[in-house]
Amino acid sequence: MNLSNEKKQLLEAEFGLTGDDIAELGYDEIKEIREKCFDIEVEEAVEAERAGKDISDRGRVAADIVDVIMAHIRSAKKTTA
Repeated sequence: MNLSNEKKQLLEAEFGLTGDDIAELGYDEIKEIREKCFDIEVEEAVEAERAGKDISDRGRVAADIVDVIMAHIRSAKKTTA
């Protein structure tokens, strides 16, 4: 999975995962991280809406991670199909 430093920093800050940890995650663990990042995205989007502001960097990066993970999962499914 190709993650920018910004995405790696969020994963470390939120979940204590380093780049090496991420590389070793299994399918179910990756799905769990995706779900947690989606929760962050929603939380930050709701807060932004309430405040009448743009989504925070935390929410934006979490959303980007969801997209990267989904692409990774789709790619993995294509190679196993």
